[in-house]
Amino acid sequence: MSNFGFLTTPSGNIAPYAVEVGVRGNTASLEIFTDVVVRDVIHMRYRENGIPKGVYGVCTYSDMDGATPIFYFDFDQNIYELFSDISQGDFLGIEIYRNVEHDKVSYYSISTSVTRANYSEELKSYNISLDHSLVIGNDGREFFGDFKEVIVSDKIIFADWCDNYAYGVSLDEDTYNNRYNKFRQSVSFNVAKK
Repeated sequence: MSNFGFLTTPSGNIAPYAVEVGVRGNTASLEIFTDVVVRDVIHMRYRENGIPKGVYGVCTYSDMDGATPIFYFDFDQNIYELFSDISQGDFLGIEIYRNVEHDKVSYYSISTSVTRANYSEELKSYNISLDHSLVIGNDGREFFGDFKEVIVSDKIIFADWCDNYAYGVSLDEDTYNNRYNKFRQSVSFNVAKK
């Protein structure tokens, strides 16, 4: 089984039931019955101070047969800032992804650009924005088939099952020079902030 891959189609979801989400470090826990298994990719939506947010991760523990069904998922806290527990009223739901659409990825990297808005001659900052890009290596790929299906999907998720991280990604624009339906180039995706 591959260590990296793209997923595009939800396998299930959890509606916004009265669920409390516990957060410890880069792990979130939910006590709720649903069909979640280890290695499932999770996109959890919630509100923070009334603002809709989201976090992507990978399920690392699941016990649906216990007295209280529970599962944990890990997330990259450098990209998704989820610091405190989420109350029942702020939980908006979860989408579960299981089926890998494209796994021909041998490595990836994440780069970050900083945009800083300043004012006055003292250059006081009033807004700082971090934007992340995820770049997959220049492995040989076939364009028509699973890779094309990934890049034209409405929602694209990249999963790293080594670190148990997942990222919502999108592709603005790119060109692929296919020779006999094959191309070799790195591909850069924007990383969703929520």
